[in-house]
Amino acid sequence: MTRLGCTLNNLQRWREAEELLVEAFEKQKDLLDENHPQFLETVQGLALTYMRLGKMKEADDLSGRLKKIQDSE
Repeated sequence: MTRLGCTLNNLQRWREAEELLVEAFEKQKDLLDENHPQFLETVQGLALTYMRLGKMKEADDLSGRLKKIQDSE
């Protein structure tokens, strides 16, 4: 789901990418550790999608979450 969302993002199909990435994020946050590479890829893709959609608050929140994870390693 994440890879397809990122592909849609690259094709500038941001609303479709957002749908898939939000769904992936919601499923993964309960199943995977937040340091899991797949979860990190989903968070990064969703943050980028939000930025491209002009949803800066959501993009900043996710970017901050990524930074916090990186700083804790």
